[in-house]
Amino acid sequence: MVVKLRKGLLSNVWINIIIFHKELIYFLLLSLAVYSLYVLGHKWVDIPVLPVAMLGTALSILLGFRNGSAYDRWWEARKIWGGIINISRTFTTQIKSYVDDTQQVKNLVYRHLAYINTLRLALRGQNIDYHKELSAFIPIVEWENLQSMANISTQILNLQASEIKANVKNGHIDSEFKQYELMGSIKELFDLQGRAERIKKTPFPKYYELYINVFFFAFITLFPFSIVGNLDKMSQGLDYSMTWLIVPITLLVGFVFAAIDKSGSATEDPFENQMSDTPMTSICITIERDLRQMLGEKEIPAALVPDENGILM
Repeated sequence: MVVKLRKGLLSNVWINIIIFHKELIYFLLLSLAVYSLYVLGHKWVDIPVLPVAMLGTALSILLGFRNGSAYDRWWEARKIWGGIINISRTFTTQIKSYVDDTQQVKNLVYRHLAYINTLRLALRGQNIDYHKELSAFIPIVEWENLQSMANISTQILNLQASEIKANVKNGHIDSEFKQYELMGSIKELFDLQGRAERIKKTPFPKYYELYINVFFFAFITLFPFSIVGNLDKMSQGLDYSMTWLIVPITLLVGFVFAAIDKSGSATEDPFENQMSDTPMTSICITIERDLRQMLGEKEIPAALVPDENGILM
């Protein structure tokens, strides 16, 4: 377990290096250029630190606001799918309690499993492969009528409502109150779906990213110019020059700001099948395991576990 964890951490280090390689090369070349010019006697490269510090403060405020808003979107997405887990269990319990026909219970529960998987694929913008994703849950006849629909998840819930109504008519559900309770669960699923679709279809304002990129590269470009003179002054009275520290300091400061920027960019879209994505595949398998066990089934899929990098899809 320790070896596996260390391998995962090492992989994450290399992933970060690959992600930031362009920025790190820029920081390195820039700081080396400023250092070389200063050492060669071009003292004009030394600029006042105050304007650069103010620019860095403005950049920090923008990054803080953008990353906070991005996390709110990510956390709302996770709460939505947590709600889907809860209502799935409630809906199945209601079906088992209210519907007298065993086959109808299974049909309704399995159609719900088809619903959560079509919603997952739609949010991620992935094509729905019936034979791979849905053939175990709904018959091909139903799928042929659904696949041409603009919003398949919505239509599956509509089918569920029609099926509940039919069960009331044929006596498998013996009261309209039970139908009302089941429709309340359908309504909650519609609400959760709508909230997820709102996040998916409302992109984070792009002008934030534009302004942050402009401020970031302006700040990191001016940063080594603003500290080279101060490092030289700190060297006075010493037997060696500290000016060379401009290179590691620029790399460190640039890496920190770049990491904060990229973490916000990765978090703001929680349904894009990325490393920071809401783990909808794992959640769907968790729901399937719970619901099929509630039906008394023994053969259930294994729970999804994180890969060696700690990523859970």
